[in-house]
Amino acid sequence: MAATLGLSSNDSGVIALVTAASQQTRLSGVCEMLRVIAEAAEGYGCILWEVVPDSDAEDAASGRLFVLAAWMKDPTIPVWHYLPMRSVTGQAILSRRTQRVDDVATHPVVQENPNQAFFERTGIQTFCSVPIALHGSSKTAINIYRSERRPFLDSDLARIEPLAALVPSLYSNLRDRVGFNLIRRVSEVLAGAEFWLSPRLEHDFNRLIADAGYSIVAEVATTFDCLETSLFLEDRIDEPGQYRLVATTWREEFKKGVYQKGEGATGWVLAQNRSVRMYDLNRYEEEDPAIQIRYPGLRWSDSLEIVGAARRALLLSPEEPLPPLSYMCAPIATGERVLGAVRCSVTKKGPHYFDDRQVEFLQLVAGHISQWWDNWLNWREAKEENQSWRALVDSVAKMNFFVHNELNKPDPSESQIFREAMRVAGSVIPDAGIIDVRLLEEASRSLYFAETYGAEWDRGGRQDVAKRKERRFPLAGDPPSAGAHVFLTGKAYVVEDTNNDPYYSETFPSTRKVIVAPISSGKKVFGVIDIRRTSDRSFPKHAKQIAELLGQQLGLYYYLAIEIGELNRAKAKIDRSANEQHKMYQNFQHQLRSPIIQAHRTAQEALQGTFSENAVRPKLNALRGLCRKAERVTRNVGLFADIAGGAPVRLNPKTLRVDEFVKKLTLAAQAHELLVDPNRSVQFHVDGKSFDVLWSLIVQVDHDLLDQAVNNVLDNAGKYSYPKTKVRISGGLIRNGEWFYISFVNQGFRIKPSDIRNLAERGWRSDEARWSTGEGSGIGLWIVEQIMKAHKGELVVIPTSDQGLTDVRLLFPKARIG
Repeated sequence: MAATLGLSSNDSGVIALVTAASQQTRLSGVCEMLRVIAEAAEGYGCILWEVVPDSDAEDAASGRLFVLAAWMKDPTIPVWHYLPMRSVTGQAILSRRTQRVDDVATHPVVQENPNQAFFERTGIQTFCSVPIALHGSSKTAINIYRSERRPFLDSDLARIEPLAALVPSLYSNLRDRVGFNLIRRVSEVLAGAEFWLSPRLEHDFNRLIADAGYSIVAEVATTFDCLETSLFLEDRIDEPGQYRLVATTWREEFKKGVYQKGEGATGWVLAQNRSVRMYDLNRYEEEDPAIQIRYPGLRWSDSLEIVGAARRALLLSPEEPLPPLSYMCAPIATGERVLGAVRCSVTKKGPHYFDDRQVEFLQLVAGHISQWWDNWLNWREAKEENQSWRALVDSVAKMNFFVHNELNKPDPSESQIFREAMRVAGSVIPDAGIIDVRLLEEASRSLYFAETYGAEWDRGGRQDVAKRKERRFPLAGDPPSAGAHVFLTGKAYVVEDTNNDPYYSETFPSTRKVIVAPISSGKKVFGVIDIRRTSDRSFPKHAKQIAELLGQQLGLYYYLAIEIGELNRAKAKIDRSANEQHKMYQNFQHQLRSPIIQAHRTAQEALQGTFSENAVRPKLNALRGLCRKAERVTRNVGLFADIAGGAPVRLNPKTLRVDEFVKKLTLAAQAHELLVDPNRSVQFHVDGKSFDVLWSLIVQVDHDLLDQAVNNVLDNAGKYSYPKTKVRISGGLIRNGEWFYISFVNQGFRIKPSDIRNLAERGWRSDEARWSTGEGSGIGLWIVEQIMKAHKGELVVIPTSDQGLTDVRLLFPKARIG
């Protein structure tokens, strides 16, 4: 056809080369360009050689060449991938002149090279090496090989050299074209992956992100024809600092699915926000000095076990040579913030080395990903913020209702209000699992935990929990704690890193982030609210503002609770005083009513002359007893006031003397016998001998109060004894002689065991007592018990026995042995 068109063989070769180059869609299309050159030269194969990066091309002894790309008629025969600079190809590059080898079997330089097996397997007998300026430098050459003994003539070189000269520009054009096509396709993928803009918000976001990520790595891997393209992204909302694998084309086990900054080569890229390109991972140790010059501190870790995996993927046996296992990685960043990384390694076909231009295209891909990923994260943050504010508005309305009800109680509880506010904080700020309110303790000028929220507070042993909650935080600390700092400045503070914060004081080792906000009303600061997070996830930007608002709400609630509490306490004090006064009058009335009524009755009988002359003296004795009882009640008005007000009963203790006490007791018994209705014939008997036990010990009592207690018991015995029975009063020792008791035994209304716990309650009367007599108000024994408690003694009532006897005892502890 070339002859028909009037074209020379050179022209037809150029057309074929340009046509082939223009039809390629991936970088490995350079191999098709080499095929065209080989066929134009009637060759068996064509190899594009390049000086190893960072290798000294001028040093024939140490300089090396590698295969950038190759084409062979038999693709199953692997090429030899490395040559020394002292080779024929090296001489062509150094001299910048085409070199010919007419017979590889006899050429001395060829025979020195370690690639004889390649010649033997392919049957190559002659070749030529044409230097070219690929990548703008003269460190490359194209070798055309023939498997027949037909040396390259000048006419052959005249066809080959023009074609070889076109390769740099055609390769550059191919590289840029496929690179820009890659950028376009990645842009299309990402444009279609902005799923958050869809009105359908029930998407499976994780699946959609994974799908978009795989589409991107597949496009990159196809363009660069590499075995591995992997995409790592940081979810700064849920897993800050963790760069997790989103998608990869790697078909074998992926052992390192998460990176942190500084871990391996990928971690170095993340930490430095800088791209990396390594020539051959298989020669990493050998290349490490040059790598350290370019990328100080980079340490590659072979998590993919790359050499074995590459052999399996390229179908190479352990004896067959590997091409360069090239590597490149670019950061995905917005400004200084690194969002992730995208990396490629091990090309399946030529070019076997990622050059600067390919790294630039990978960086452009990373730039598009960064915009897409940052938009997604910003959308999530905005959504989360909107949800938090909506939840806060709803919660504050409910909290206001709760606080309103609490403040309407007689004694509003600040603790309940604090707990409700902390519950709200936990519901509107994600992962706020440990919350507390600290208030100022004026005496020590330090903050203490007034209320806590979250299961972590009660985790551990009892002592650990108590120690944790009893901590104090002095305002005068140097430096002050975060809470003290906020209390003193009145401004909220965020602890971003508990390991490196000047104000942070550890309460929970698991805490990673803390927000501390003042609880204040106007200029008055009452304390602080602490919101802790145990994950490395940073608080959203709005969390600080929410904490400040909650602190202000709490401050207002706390101020109102204090003011209302003070008003309620003042009112309660007035009510209590009135109630105490009423009780005192009631007690006083109870104690005076009976003797005054009986004294009035006796006086009336005397004035009317209704009793005989023999009854005058007994009636006068009864009248004297009633007056003494009234006098005793009047003398003990202070006692009734103390008891009514809940104040401790004041004692004037003196030693209880046997003879005086028995005499008083006898007179009291006689007086009560006279006061009882004569028709009932109730007698009172004092066993004076039984009180001789008092000679062996000393008992300290308040004599006036003891008189009051004894007479109250005698009064009850007189009211509730059956007619024609006797009340027996005796003394004795119990409890190994350590206690003295006065016993009042009568036969009357039954006291059941179930009544015992109620007997000393104010106002309580048994059913039988209420039905049988209108006298009594249920106060007498209550007063007796208060008197006995003041003496550190006891009022003991033994339920009615089978014989119908009830025993009421007053127990006093001894002071010391007499």
